[in-house]
Amino acid sequence: MTGPALRHLESHHAIHEYARQEAEAMTALLERAVERQETGLAVQIAYVLIEHWETRTLCHAASEEQGLYPEIVRLEPDKESVVHTLTRDHELMRMAVEEIKELLHNDEPIVEAVRRFHLLLWVENMHSRDEERRLIATLNKRPETAS
Repeated sequence: MTGPALRHLESHHAIHEYARQEAEAMTALLERAVERQETGLAVQIAYVLIEHWETRTLCHAASEEQGLYPEIVRLEPDKESVVHTLTRDHELMRMAVEEIKELLHNDEPIVEAVRRFHLLLWVENMHSRDEERRLIATLNKRPETAS
């Protein structure tokens, strides 16, 4: 059974919103370091930002895939295609993080990593809106899960 924070729209939204705001703030710091041509600092910020995506958003995604999504499909089998799409979003985010690591490891221009971080923010924003609208809101309407 999934914990209550994942099943309730307001708390689920707060989890997404807080992680997104942190990622946006760190991405802005990264951009400022790049603009000032402080490459060493920019690379350090990029690694902190990678850790943020892995420990916040991607850990949250894993808990959804392991608990929330199977629970929703069990309760509402017609949501299986939505769950599949949302799981693919998670995979795209994981792939982008791995690509950023490779870019940094291979000493590619830091602006390429910045572009990927913006891509992550966009995918996560679209994913969260879709997930909240198509899964969590409908789950909250079910009498046995609304408490």
